[in-house]
Amino acid sequence: MALTRNAEATAARTANSRWLEPLARSGFVGYGIAGLLVVAAAVNYDPEQARGLDATLPAQTHGQLTVVALGIAAFGLFCLLQYRKV
Repeated sequence: MALTRNAEATAARTANSRWLEPLARSGFVGYGIAGLLVVAAAVNYDPEQARGLDATLPAQTHGQLTVVALGIAAFGLFCLLQYRKV
C-alpha cells in the first residue's frame, strides 16, 4: 500500500517537470544508438583484428572520449536527481 502511494507521489511530481521528458527521450535515443552499435560490432566482428583496451584507447580521439565522459556524467546527474526525488 505504501509503495503504491510512493509511486503515485513520484508520478505526480515528475508529471509537472518540463525538462524530465526531453531528458528521458534523449536517454532512449542513446540506448537505441548503443544498441545499433552493439549489433554493428557483432555483424562486423573479425577475431584477427581484435585488440585489447591498451591498444584501443590511444586510437580514440579526444572528442569521442569527451562524449563518453559527458554521457557518464549526465547519467550520474540523472541518478542523483532520481535519488533525491524518491
